[in-house]
Amino acid sequence: MRNIVYLYYQFSEGSLGKEYVCVLRLHAPLPSPATLPRALQTLTGALFQRPPLISAVKRQLRIRTIHETRLFEYDEKRNLAVFWVSCEAGTYIRTLCVHLGLLTGVGGHMQELRRVRSGAMSENDDIVTMHDVLDAQWMYDNTRDGEPTRRDLLTV
Repeated sequence: MRNIVYLYYQFSEGSLGKEYVCVLRLHAPLPSPATLPRALQTLTGALFQRPPLISAVKRQLRIRTIHETRLFEYDEKRNLAVFWVSCEAGTYIRTLCVHLGLLTGVGGHMQELRRVRSGAMSENDDIVTMHDVLDAQWMYDNTRDGEPTRRDLLTV
């Protein structure tokens, strides 16, 4: 069973990567509106990253790949940017935001992060909440009707 779970992980997350939408807080106004798209383009491809201090893994230098980035919006008044990133599993988006701040020359940090795809599953798929699974388990325990449980677990 452990091998099946590992193979599922390798297929679903390891080889297909992840996608995020991130809100970046810049510490000062940008010198030019073109600075941020240029910095995002620079930080595409194979990059060196060191896990942050709060990470649970060993803090050794790693190479992670950023496949693609897209700037959705930049608010000059509030120094906030919203961008999308497609990357290899294990990429630290918080570190990417710090690097973006360094490249733009104004500093920056991650304000918010949302994972929109992990492996083969995206937030647009027919996924269920943990509450749905809990309801299905209650239904099975109390009525012995396993259909909701099968349906919800197959969706996941």
